[in-house]
Amino acid sequence: MRKPGLTLGLLFLVWPVDAVAFATVGVVSGRVLDATNRLPVAEAEIRVLGSATVVATSSAGDFELSIGGAPARLRVLAPGYRPLEVLLESGFTEILLERGPDHVFNGSVTVRGSVPRLGEGLRLDQPLSEEVLRLRPHTSAAEALQRVAGAIAERDKGYADHVVIRGAESRLVATALDGEPLASPDGDVRSAGVGLVPADFLQEVRVSKTVTPGMDGNAIGGVINLVTREAPTDGLRTVDISNGWDSETENRLVAGGATVGRRFDKGGLGALLSAHVQEADRGAERLEASYRGGLVSEVDLGDYTFVRQRQGFAAALDSSPNDATALRAKGLFGSLATDELIRSLEFDLADREIERELKDSRLVRDISSATLGGDHRLGGGFHVDYKIGAQRASETEPGRIDTSFIQENVSFAPKQLQPVPLDEDIRRFRLDQIGVEDNSTKEEDVFVALNLSARIRQRSDPGLFRAGLKLRDKEKSRDADTTGFEPERTLFLASFLDSGFADDAFLRGRYALGPMVDRDEARGLIDRFDLTGDRSFEEEVADYRARETTSAAYVMAELTLGESFTMLPGVRYERTSSDYLGFEVIAADSLEDSSKRDVAGSGSYGMWLPGIHASYSIGPSLVLRGAFTRTLARPDYFDLVPYRIFDFEDAELELGNAALRPTSALNLDLEIDWRPSSASQFSVGLFQKKMADFIFSRRSLQEILSRLFEVSQPVNGHRASLRGIEASLRHRFGSRSGLFEGLGLEVRLAGTESSAVIDELESTRLRLPSQPSLSGQLLLTYNRGRVFGELSAGYFGQYLLELGNDRAEDLYVVSQRRLDVAAGFSATERTQIFLRIDNLADEPFLVYEGSPDRSFLMEYTGWSVRAGLKLQLRPARGSTR
Repeated sequence: MRKPGLTLGLLFLVWPVDAVAFATVGVVSGRVLDATNRLPVAEAEIRVLGSATVVATSSAGDFELSIGGAPARLRVLAPGYRPLEVLLESGFTEILLERGPDHVFNGSVTVRGSVPRLGEGLRLDQPLSEEVLRLRPHTSAAEALQRVAGAIAERDKGYADHVVIRGAESRLVATALDGEPLASPDGDVRSAGVGLVPADFLQEVRVSKTVTPGMDGNAIGGVINLVTREAPTDGLRTVDISNGWDSETENRLVAGGATVGRRFDKGGLGALLSAHVQEADRGAERLEASYRGGLVSEVDLGDYTFVRQRQGFAAALDSSPNDATALRAKGLFGSLATDELIRSLEFDLADREIERELKDSRLVRDISSATLGGDHRLGGGFHVDYKIGAQRASETEPGRIDTSFIQENVSFAPKQLQPVPLDEDIRRFRLDQIGVEDNSTKEEDVFVALNLSARIRQRSDPGLFRAGLKLRDKEKSRDADTTGFEPERTLFLASFLDSGFADDAFLRGRYALGPMVDRDEARGLIDRFDLTGDRSFEEEVADYRARETTSAAYVMAELTLGESFTMLPGVRYERTSSDYLGFEVIAADSLEDSSKRDVAGSGSYGMWLPGIHASYSIGPSLVLRGAFTRTLARPDYFDLVPYRIFDFEDAELELGNAALRPTSALNLDLEIDWRPSSASQFSVGLFQKKMADFIFSRRSLQEILSRLFEVSQPVNGHRASLRGIEASLRHRFGSRSGLFEGLGLEVRLAGTESSAVIDELESTRLRLPSQPSLSGQLLLTYNRGRVFGELSAGYFGQYLLELGNDRAEDLYVVSQRRLDVAAGFSATERTQIFLRIDNLADEPFLVYEGSPDRSFLMEYTGWSVRAGLKLQLRPARGSTR
């Protein structure tokens, strides 16, 4: 690891102290707003004519400029808006932009050129505006994020939550809420999904593929920042309602939302309230297969029906008592409750058994967040901002019940994935066992951050110095209680059948599920027959307690060197300490021989994270950008728990690893951005990540207590690399294009490759998981008059899903294609009718083991259609200043 003194020395070499002096310069500030709806315009380019000074507006539309004197003439540019020149006096100025001819799709993914947003750096960013999110009504941000080049939404039974960026698995990608790491309700992994926060609450989703020293360093793959809405500068009242239909369950999808916002006290006080509700009755059909000795040993068929109920509330309050002070508070609550019913038919060819199982559960995931913050301009070019906040995420699964009926001594005549039982008889299925679970996970985060910035001048060029401190305290816990019930007398399935269930065309007609146990009957078996149960020590190994404290400090500078070159050098230091409490479980053949005891562990580490970003303009339309940074990825929570579970029946030993080291990465990013006209943009970028101490699950055979056990444990690998190329093309056809007027075209491609060396003494190279060699998206948009439409076609190449014991057991996801369609009509200026069809291609999700002829997983989730109405309950207004 580099010495801290050397790192700081390099920082000051690129930032000569004798050339930089704090200076009092003219400071002007303002806000850029949409003239139609009075909402902030993020990432608008503010250029001081006659100088090299360029900034971009924040997500709230704010900007601040240092100029040699006032007044100054500015040119304001934003995609989808008419260019505007204004004369800016000292103090605070409001600028209203009029929409251009392509206003519906003005928020499509854009890659900014050399525009530096002071205090946040020259990151390789891709924003999704509020308007883009509104074209995907009542979905999660994960769905909309697929419009970003190199981003792939990981799906579980069709539901998108976690996102892979540039081939970096979701563990390496950070999710933030208004710039702060989002708490995770999941008990196993650290990374939080984006599905809990409704898209209705978001003003912007920003993907940062590189990070500056002022950002949290836990982001090797990048950061997904969910920026929640703030109060508009004028009144706002909107209502969204929709209804839909799912092809898999043939049931409804309903949703609704409302937002109210207003400013008081002559604009010095603003408030916004949002509410969202949704109910989606969805389904999936799945096949899973296992192999032994090259032959199929198990085939599991699963019919999934689940009702997802989402609700959320958000509030924002801000106050500007004067031009030098801004105070803000935000609160958010989101809940996603899933009632899931799984009917499964499992063929065990090796043990000659057939099992019919019903899993009945309700999973509730909640996220709540509250933050207070402020910004103060202190004079003399100094600025201070601070934030304090708390988050809480939880996941509860009360009263989950798994009921299993089994038929033994079955004869099979298998043919590939068709088990073909010769003597299956529903009258011979007897109750095998009932499992009842009560599971809960909770994470609580408290953080405080303080930043100080100061305007500086290097010769005649303006710049910014910034430093900050942050402290975060995190507590995580999980409790799992499992009880198993076995009948004392024989109970046959035929007495408890569900007369209303029949699925003889399962997996598009390939299989027939046959009769299943009734849901109400299954829940009543324990009380009806007075069954007694025993604790399951093996399942309770999931329990743990953890506390993690991270402190961080950083310094950085944003320097403008001449008219064309901008640079951001800096360094961050993060120190993390943690304490974990897990359990050692011995699962023996009898309850009397089984046991459970506490096992504790702790650890601490510090890491220097230097970085430098640079941007160079070659003329007005061509920009080169680059960044060299160091980042990290902390191990998942449960991997750090020092648990041990001995399973003597199956001769297996599972271990945690409190000594896991965080993965570190040196990242190099280069990009060229060419804008030949206001309607066209082309960009291409290269990136490489060299990682050390990447984490994988190692499996081996070890002799313990004179027995041979299969041992599995998360461990650090030696080194890994991830590299790739991204390209995007965007063009809008204008009024001179004849039949093509109103048409927009966007093409995005990403190609990646990777390799990993597990052991320093072993030359075997592996491919990293969740990393397709090629992915791309074609987006066609249309906006002319009152009609708009969108067609999105995506392709994601084959990638490694999970490493097995050897290459023959590695799991690969087959290449996927997805097609979504949207259309709408603006009946009036305040009324919009829309129609969406998602997953129109209805391709299955396919996974194979080792080679394509060994199917491991096949899943169908169907397509869905949704129609809705959006109302803006106030007159449109606007002006230009």
